[in-house]
Amino acid sequence: MAGEVSERTGYSLETVMRDFDFVSSLLRADVLERALDCSLPGGAASLEGPVEVAPGEFYRSLPAGPVLVIGSGNSAVPALISAALSLLTGNLTLVRPSRSNSPAVREVVEAVPEPLSGGIFLVKSDPEGALLRYLLESAPVGVVNVWGGAEAVSAVCSRAASNPARPRVVAFGPMVGYAVVEEGADLGEAADALAEAVSLYDQQLCSSPVEAAFVGSRGAAEEFCSLLAEAMGEWAERLPIELGEYGAHLIQSLRRVAALSGSRVYAPRGPEWTVLLSEGPTALAEAARLGLSLAARRRLIEVVRADSEDYVVRRVGELASLLGVDGVQTVGVAPGEAIPRLARALGVHRVVPLRGMHVRPPLEPLDGVHLAREFVRVAYWRV
Repeated sequence: MAGEVSERTGYSLETVMRDFDFVSSLLRADVLERALDCSLPGGAASLEGPVEVAPGEFYRSLPAGPVLVIGSGNSAVPALISAALSLLTGNLTLVRPSRSNSPAVREVVEAVPEPLSGGIFLVKSDPEGALLRYLLESAPVGVVNVWGGAEAVSAVCSRAASNPARPRVVAFGPMVGYAVVEEGADLGEAADALAEAVSLYDQQLCSSPVEAAFVGSRGAAEEFCSLLAEAMGEWAERLPIELGEYGAHLIQSLRRVAALSGSRVYAPRGPEWTVLLSEGPTALAEAARLGLSLAARRRLIEVVRADSEDYVVRRVGELASLLGVDGVQTVGVAPGEAIPRLARALGVHRVVPLRGMHVRPPLEPLDGVHLAREFVRVAYWRV
């Protein structure tokens, strides 16, 4: 199955296996119970009965479903997390995975033990999309949870809005990541951490960095980018990537444009990876002009040298409109001591260490939302 998912998504086999291991860790009973306890008003106990939250006042969490979960193509993890939380909050759960991740989702769903297995069903893709259209526009669903690109999310929201059942729509659209490295960091460690973040999932996750800032001197920035180029080469050997002829041509074109714009280009002869060092951001704008969308880019990172963190705050604030995404989801930072300071100024969903910036601990809200809370309605009792 891992081989089939790798072939469909284009991710390396090691990346797919990491995804499977991550799903296994998230779906442990103790992990899910802790997540519910932190997410629900009144904690997990409110699913079993009323919980007194003040003298004579009680909360009870009741299912808000049935729940329809529509997965994205970049990873099977979001749909599986949603399905697990929906099921455990007592909802009849319908899961419609993407074509690329359907083998992984199907295997997990089919392994759900009794009696929970009677409450979860796979929605198979049909050529005309009639079944999905019925579920969104006419079926008596209580919650629609969709993960995906801008067009897919907009289409789902539009159709669900016409449903007379008025389902609650929980939409997670496209977001991006950003990386910050400061001169006082361990540059070798930071370079390898950023190379890992760029190489894993080929920059297709909402947390994947599409650009980086280096706060410090030009000399230190050049040292960092040399280390980053070396690390990118090592990760390319570990996680091989194949680009089509057209994608490779666009990468080469972007390298030439960046060099003419004054950027220093670190790259092998082939298109496997690209590092740019610039005094001002150029790559994202030029990529859009050349027709190289975020979805088509693979392992290309521009490091913009900056004099202060003020640049980071300004740049993060303008990326959403520049890229046409919902916002910057994750900022990965090295060294870690800078995280509290930047977190107060940036206002994004996640500010985390650069190493492992894609990792989502089970207690972490998803894009600012405790997902389990979206699958319940909270009844209030006063006596």
